[in-house]
Amino acid sequence: MKVKNLDFLRNPITEIFSLYMQVLKNNKNNTGDKFMDLDKFTIDVCQKLKMFKFIYQKKEFLARELFEKFEIPDTSGYRDLGIWVDKQLLEKPENGNGTKYNVKYKTTPAWTNFYEDLCKKILDILLYD
Repeated sequence: MKVKNLDFLRNPITEIFSLYMQVLKNNKNNTGDKFMDLDKFTIDVCQKLKMFKFIYQKKEFLARELFEKFEIPDTSGYRDLGIWVDKQLLEKPENGNGTKYNVKYKTTPAWTNFYEDLCKKILDILLYD
């Protein structure tokens, strides 16, 4: 099953642009002019990519494991996981020990397609654009 429209997944390009705009908005120099904190931007983008890679490689993971590894707040973490489950990118086959924090998620073929397409797009940008 090939995913054609990834907007519901917070399209990574849009996500990167949003991070850029957030950094511009939140950082000002002494004159009040906006500037970009390139280190923070790089860390944020790399963190998102590492999270996607972790999910792709792990295939099955606990919400707690993902949140702790990437320091994701519960609220936004569960929101994203819920969206991905609703869009059938992830499955929620069972609860770990019955608590919300230990819900076990499993990737679907749609997640595999998403991640592989993302990697191709990134490589195309880096190598050819």
